[in-house]
Amino acid sequence: MKWSLSLLLSFGVLASVLAQDGRLEAVRQEVRTPTPDSPQPTTPTKPASTPKSTDPSPFDDDPELSQLLAYAGFYVVTSPFTLPYFLSGDSYQDNKSVFLAYPYAEKWNGVMQKGIDMKKDGETPDTWSRLMTLRASAEDGNNFNGINRLGINFLADSMVRLGVGGSVNFYEEKQKPGSLDQLTIGDINALFRFAQADRIQFRVGVGARFLNDSQGTDWGVNVVYGVELFPHDPLTISAQLETGTLGNAWVFRATSRIGMNWKRAEAYIGYDYLRIGSTELQGPMVGLRFWF
Repeated sequence: MKWSLSLLLSFGVLASVLAQDGRLEAVRQEVRTPTPDSPQPTTPTKPASTPKSTDPSPFDDDPELSQLLAYAGFYVVTSPFTLPYFLSGDSYQDNKSVFLAYPYAEKWNGVMQKGIDMKKDGETPDTWSRLMTLRASAEDGNNFNGINRLGINFLADSMVRLGVGGSVNFYEEKQKPGSLDQLTIGDINALFRFAQADRIQFRVGVGARFLNDSQGTDWGVNVVYGVELFPHDPLTISAQLETGTLGNAWVFRATSRIGMNWKRAEAYIGYDYLRIGSTELQGPMVGLRFWF
């Protein structure tokens, strides 16, 4: 009888430990566990010398090919920035663009008008001649396996192409028996709109990412690349890639949204993927965005 009772208690303790060791706890471990020190290099034994290959490299006697490959590599690396700029017909000399108060306001295209004279007979200037734009959204995501995410996002942008954006995400994970594990992950970034047109805008930025819970707050660096597309009233599409650090872990995040806009309100669906170290938090979402 005593043996059976001890066995039951042991299984109960083990189940409790396993229940507490969820994905959010794994995120904490990724962020807060110091990386092991690299072993000190040892002096290797010098290998016996081997004769150098006499086969000539194809680049040794062809500097033009080497230069061509260098140019090609440069254009490939910079293409995420140069292609959107040229394909959108953008120009940094443009000083006549304005924001709309919300997408497709007064039957205009997209959320921006480029190269106009700031006048449109019969329209209210406040609706379409804005030098700044502000939008905020709230969304709810779930992985259908015990983890729920409530996210709040914002973006403030200006006609000088500089803006500020970020998010705060409140994660909850159901645990047995009936308890919740909670933590908050967010970021704030300085953004630069490097390519723009009436229906599409590209942004890149850098900022800080944080994790907060009852144990404290951890920080890291965040890099952002995002695009917003307004193909046709009332459709909106956006995607964003982020990478950086958080405490002792590397971070990668990919988010996509597609929505339907009605005046200053937009309902959307999407998917959010977040990887911190080797731990993944992901799932579909629904949200509401408002334009001010």
